[in-house]
Amino acid sequence: MEFMINSCFRVLQPPPKKELIQAGVYRVLLDDLRQNITCAALIFPEGDAASHPKLGRPAKPTSQRLQAPKKPPQPLVGKLSWFDRDMLLWMHKREHLIPFSVQPRVIDRRIGEMPANLSAADKLYMVRVEQMRLFLDILHLQEGIVVHQGVSGLVRETMARSQISKPTVYKLWSLLLRFGLDQSSLYPGFDRCGAPGVLRPCAPPREGALPRKKAGRKSPDERLAKLHGEVVEPKQPGMTLKWRALILAADKKIPVPKPSWRVRHRMIVESGFVSRAKEENGKLVMIPPAIYEYPSPDQIKWLLGSELSKLERLIERTTKRHFDSQLRGLKSRSWAGMAGPNHTWAIDSTIGDVFLRSSINPAWIIGRPVVYVVVDVWSTAIVGFHVCLTGPSWATAAVALFNSTAAPDLFQRVYDYTPMASLYPAPTLPHVLLCDRGEYLSKRHAKTSLELEYNVSFTPPYRGDLKGIVEVLHRIAKDKQFIFLPGAIDYRRKELELRRSHPDQSALNLRQFVAFLFELFTEYNFTSDRQKSMTADMIAAGVFPSPAGLWRWGNDMGLAYRREVHPDHLIEQFLPDTQARVRRDGVWFSKCDYSHPSLDALNWTATARNLGGWDIGAWHHPASMGSLWTRLPGHPGLSELRISAEARATNEHSLDEWSDALAISALGKKERDHQRLEFSIRTAERIRELVGDAKQLTRAAIEKSTGSRPTFTEARIMEVAAGNGPEASEKDTGEQLRDEAMQAHEERLAEFLRTLNQDGE
Repeated sequence: MEFMINSCFRVLQPPPKKELIQAGVYRVLLDDLRQNITCAALIFPEGDAASHPKLGRPAKPTSQRLQAPKKPPQPLVGKLSWFDRDMLLWMHKREHLIPFSVQPRVIDRRIGEMPANLSAADKLYMVRVEQMRLFLDILHLQEGIVVHQGVSGLVRETMARSQISKPTVYKLWSLLLRFGLDQSSLYPGFDRCGAPGVLRPCAPPREGALPRKKAGRKSPDERLAKLHGEVVEPKQPGMTLKWRALILAADKKIPVPKPSWRVRHRMIVESGFVSRAKEENGKLVMIPPAIYEYPSPDQIKWLLGSELSKLERLIERTTKRHFDSQLRGLKSRSWAGMAGPNHTWAIDSTIGDVFLRSSINPAWIIGRPVVYVVVDVWSTAIVGFHVCLTGPSWATAAVALFNSTAAPDLFQRVYDYTPMASLYPAPTLPHVLLCDRGEYLSKRHAKTSLELEYNVSFTPPYRGDLKGIVEVLHRIAKDKQFIFLPGAIDYRRKELELRRSHPDQSALNLRQFVAFLFELFTEYNFTSDRQKSMTADMIAAGVFPSPAGLWRWGNDMGLAYRREVHPDHLIEQFLPDTQARVRRDGVWFSKCDYSHPSLDALNWTATARNLGGWDIGAWHHPASMGSLWTRLPGHPGLSELRISAEARATNEHSLDEWSDALAISALGKKERDHQRLEFSIRTAERIRELVGDAKQLTRAAIEKSTGSRPTFTEARIMEVAAGNGPEASEKDTGEQLRDEAMQAHEERLAEFLRTLNQDGE
């Protein structure tokens, strides 16, 4: 065993001669191997050494004291003892002496860097360190002990150097011995003063005892009286146990979140300190308490503040939901427990802060869109989105998932837009879908999750912050569109002039807004800084710190969750189902006809023309009228029917926009029918007038006509001659008529022969 300076050892069993060494804990101050002696000081005596006679007059019994006695201070230590080193080693071999450790005081080592903000304890600590500078110098301390056979010489030198008294030096020397020869041992123990947790009410603790004086700063009249040499008792009573119980009971009845201190003080006084009332006009009116009969606001604030911690007081001023979503401690990260990309997707919807125009007629404003965003939580990459005009529902959320998992060429045909492929390889269905408790708590979603075999994780009610990555992306998109898009809105701005919306300034339609989001999200996947998510392996592999870079690296390392799902299953589960009608002129859906190369071979139109049409099940993408998926006899899987070129709608029109156009057309049907009827009535009136005039002229001509009448042929020849002018002869007119008649006859004969050849008869 080594007896190093500042080390401690404990004597468990002293030798037979107790005057040599006593039981207790010792701190080593000097270990001289040449003289074979060790100098140590007893700092914690044990056994008989711990009970020493107390000097002075005997203490009064507790029953005769007016106040509870104070806790006595620790006795001073510092008497040096010189031991034979061989004896200590002999005791150690017999386990009568063992090494010991005393926990030193732990203080903030930054003291001295902020002189303007030092507390009273810090200032006193710095003074003590400077006063005991000689004792903290180990070499100087050992030299003084050897020369003076103790610390008396150092005590006198310190008194002369620092101008302090001898008891102060021995008190500080005792602290150094108890907690170690380090300057941290001199730090004042103010944190242990006052016995925290022990109540000190101002009421007398027992009958006949004096009450404790009111704590706190004196009032202005007390301070003025003290300046004139007078002592004025405080008018405001101190805090008693009764007041404390009334305040806590009254404050407990105030619901959370607590009001301001002024209102809170009034409610507590009304509830706990109003004890009188009077009757006025048949009503009971409470009488406020007199002054100095109730606690002041500072007393109530101090009591309630001392009962709770700062965090608990903060919780009192807000609601539980607001604290959990905005003020709670962050215990984990959003990607904790995820193996890699494509493991967990988060989906959420929001209303876009922009007004859109119709692609059918840009003069029509169709309102604000609903935007769904799907994001991979591990890589924070946006894997898909969907823009629609109807409210949030599972039908629209399913389309967003379809857009995230569909093949790029299919997505291109639907939106007629070629985006940049920002994620490679393309996303597949995830292992877990993280969503809130909205449209996803439905039977259709439960059926879809079972059919496609993916897990669903729900956030608690009103806790969208638990999937905050999607909320952040919504905010990013809205901030970008407020800069670029005309007619965009920023509802987070506080200025009233910026909160006003301007729908007339909007210029984009639904398809153009989708193209804008394509570019925005592609930029996000390629350029967002994810340097803080880079691990040592990623840095070594040269991964670009972006969501797309993390996605690519996770897939290359085999960390991604990937599984193939047939496109037909995605269409059947995610796209809205509908009914199409087979008619004699094709397959119709929403008053638009669709075609497929195999329809002619199936003879559906012929069957419908002769035997009547029928309905078939189909699936459609609400963002475009261009495609329709259905099952055709003799064809495996689903077949895609494309809209015909003669259809009333086009591939650029969404189902909602086309439905709006049909609705607007239906609204004007009454006026159009009225206009047709009005025009028909006027036309019939003009025809009746024309026929009546013709009858009168014919009747008058017949009455005036005399002699024989020409035949039909002669009359026609004369009519044609009159139309060709006076130069035309009667012979030329007759030959022309005969030629026209022969040509018409030959054409009708050729048509008849062709018909016979086709029919085979």
